[in-house]
Amino acid sequence: MIPEVDDYSDDLLYRVDAVEHAEAPEGMPGGVWHSYVIRRGKSKITGLKKGSRFDVMQHAESMTEAFNERMSRHSVSYVSRRKKK
Repeated sequence: MIPEVDDYSDDLLYRVDAVEHAEAPEGMPGGVWHSYVIRRGKSKITGLKKGSRFDVMQHAESMTEAFNERMSRHSVSYVSRRKKK
């Protein structure tokens, strides 16, 4: 697990925290399933995916890359919608 840090840190990135074997969700076909956890400070994203641990780890890592890329493009989180007079 990664240590918790301040959510407002400029250099804080999403990271894969864990990938573990899991049971198939109810109503889904059996096979090999894994759960994954992605964290950013106190925020946590969890998911389930069918496949090998390696495949699920690659999936979770590609998601973290996409989240971090999206964050880097949005330097301003608030834009006023008021029209200037």
